[in-house]
Amino acid sequence: MSQTHWKSFFSAIVSKASCLEILSSGSSGNYNGALQVISIETHAQTPFVPIRDNMLARYCKQVGEKKWAVVDVSLDIFRAIHLVKSRKRPSGCIIEDVADGFTKVTWIEHVEAEEVPDVHPIYKALVSSGLAFGAKRWVGILQSQTDRLVSVMSNTTLPFSDITVESRRSHTRLSERMVRIFNKGVSVATGHPWSIIPHSAPNQIRVLMIRNTDNIQGHPVGVILAATYSFWLNAMPITVFQYLQNQQSRSQWDYLTSSFQPIQEISRVVIGRDSASSISVLRLNPDMLVLQEENWDPMAAYIVYAPVDSTTVNLTLVGGDSDDYVTMLPTGFVIGPDGLGNGSDGAGGSLVTLSLQILVDSNPNVVVQPPSVDHLTTLLNNTVNSLKIALMNQ
Repeated sequence: MSQTHWKSFFSAIVSKASCLEILSSGSSGNYNGALQVISIETHAQTPFVPIRDNMLARYCKQVGEKKWAVVDVSLDIFRAIHLVKSRKRPSGCIIEDVADGFTKVTWIEHVEAEEVPDVHPIYKALVSSGLAFGAKRWVGILQSQTDRLVSVMSNTTLPFSDITVESRRSHTRLSERMVRIFNKGVSVATGHPWSIIPHSAPNQIRVLMIRNTDNIQGHPVGVILAATYSFWLNAMPITVFQYLQNQQSRSQWDYLTSSFQPIQEISRVVIGRDSASSISVLRLNPDMLVLQEENWDPMAAYIVYAPVDSTTVNLTLVGGDSDDYVTMLPTGFVIGPDGLGNGSDGAGGSLVTLSLQILVDSNPNVVVQPPSVDHLTTLLNNTVNSLKIALMNQ
């Protein structure tokens, strides 16, 4: 019921959320009967699928002794009809306490959406199947974020983890921030402080620019470019995910670490139910480290990483909070099903989104020249082509 927390928790799909009006704050001490008018934008972590924006009524109700419902429904009456591309019929979740610290969540997405011509052909099956914005997507994010919370809040050393409790929490906070910065660069949401840079290229790479003057959004001061592109691979999502996880083959596709071999892993924190989802710190040289998060989700797995200086990581290793001053330029992959398979996960092959961010100049007022854009798009193209060739050889 807090849009700030909800947007942060579901940042992989929610790009904007704001409360326009509180019609009822509910019973004293809880949200029973609370009714809000909210505005949201959701995205599919690719520039190839337009955002969905909705004005909703959100209602919270206790429907049993240990059972709650949070329900959204579109308020299209307040919007011009030509702006309405999708409508939420009653959608949301039922939350039930089933004792012993466990919660049963039932998620319902009942959506009416227009056929949108702007959806790229490789994403049409995924969107029309409901997998891009449907209940499985929301539950997958809920599961992975809950697993992360268990890791952060636990006061014991978890399996596969080799650092202290406070260090684990600092690592997790820093990595969560990195992933949020990555998601903002991938999102096509309106209102973000990015502007689109027109450029000529043979494919549909989207290039965004931000002029950052005061470390906002976790970026360094200066002019930053973000290039994003999505593509199809004839391999199952788990195959692509495991290949990208493999440090032995990383030099075949990663421009950042290709000249630093071998790569040394100096710490790792598991944030899932097994070692497939983790946060690690990799050493490239004495002064340069890479923070990396890997998270397996059949609907949208991701691997996101960013170079960080050793001082920053040393601070988190002793449990310090580096949120106030650490800036990052993440690179990452989002890997999901193509919607063409017959199984429950809809995977015939994989849809992969790659996004890179670079600092062009520390002067936020500098004019971005075409060679800077060309350099970034060339890096992205080379990474995509290297990945395709490597998986084809496998």
